[in-house]
Amino acid sequence: MIGANSSWRGYLDITPADAALYKEADRLWFEARPSCNFRLRTPIIGEPVPEVGITHVVLKQMRPGFRQKLFLILSDPVFRSPKAEPEEVAMALWLLFQDGSERVPTRKILELAKTLADASRVAVQ
Repeated sequence: MIGANSSWRGYLDITPADAALYKEADRLWFEARPSCNFRLRTPIIGEPVPEVGITHVVLKQMRPGFRQKLFLILSDPVFRSPKAEPEEVAMALWLLFQDGSERVPTRKILELAKTLADASRVAVQ
């Protein structure tokens, strides 16, 4: 099971230098991948997170330079791999948790990611 967190504690202690580091890292990541609109990553040192235990951040690029974040606790070992997750996994997580859902089985996330990947391949053909 995977859980999302909607508490917003921890944002008051951030310095401008901290904000610049993680914002620049995200900007460079999306700039290097102009066709991507979603990213799944672990929190960056100095980045404020709403609660202790947050393991991942899903970013949705609304347009270049403007992103929204979703903070998650991903407990399944499948998400602990240091390799980058496909964009479809990040998109599936966003779609499943953006409405405030608190728990979703890993199987459901991976099934939706596969469906999104299959739809993407069909659209390209």
